[in-house]
Amino acid sequence: MRLTSSTLGWFLLGSNLVSAHDAILNRAAKIVTVYVPAPTFTPPPSYTAEPSLIDSALNSTNAFRSQHNANPLTWNTSLANAASSWASKCQWKHSGGPTGENLAIGYPDMTTAIDAWGNERSMYDFSGPTGFSKETGHFTQLVWKGTTSMGCAAIDCTDRNSLKGFMVVCEYWPPGNVVGQGNSYFRTNVQAQVHSEVRRSSGSTNQETTTLTSTMETSTATVVQVVTSAEYMATRSQSTALALGDEAAADQLEAKAMGQWAIGVAVAAMIVAGAIG
Repeated sequence: MRLTSSTLGWFLLGSNLVSAHDAILNRAAKIVTVYVPAPTFTPPPSYTAEPSLIDSALNSTNAFRSQHNANPLTWNTSLANAASSWASKCQWKHSGGPTGENLAIGYPDMTTAIDAWGNERSMYDFSGPTGFSKETGHFTQLVWKGTTSMGCAAIDCTDRNSLKGFMVVCEYWPPGNVVGQGNSYFRTNVQAQVHSEVRRSSGSTNQETTTLTSTMETSTATVVQVVTSAEYMATRSQSTALALGDEAAADQLEAKAMGQWAIGVAVAAMIVAGAIG
């Protein structure tokens, strides 16, 4: 076959195309596909470590209770065991037991779950009052004045009974949300939010409660934290001494409690003065 210049041109073009095709194939062969695993959720200590769970549950709960003129709750191991037993079943419904009970699921930590319950107060009518409702029932149990102790548990229920995330169960005793008598129980046990509240105990016979009112919520919240934390630690030590029968130590701790209370009030006064001035 005689090659003309035209035929030679097409031959060279074809050769170049084949070379380009081979280069593309070689480059494609070197492409590596990397599969990145989906991000995993690391459970927070408030779900997995008992001390952290207890601290988070009590701190969050008692913060809301202090804002609604209710005494702080104490931890009850029996209630915590009951909560763990029910949570481990991963059934999204109430246990039907004799205690008060709040449920939550899918929240990133214990504090966020309890905050969700407390924030239901925005839907509660204190003047009515609303009484019990599904929309605010978690909140009313959270701040119920007649309740004195609580216990909580958190169990990972992911892919069990079509649930996702950790299920939080908190049990309360005595139970709240007592209905009847024209919502009179709610009127007594679920009180409107106060800006701040300072309490002190001057012994076994006299108690004094002082309410400080301010439109500066950030400042008053600091006042509450300063005063109540000093008073709580001192009076708790005093109660322990009395329980052990050490009256002399109890007397000393009572004096210490009054001293710490006075310091707390002084600090609170400075904070308020600074905020207002």
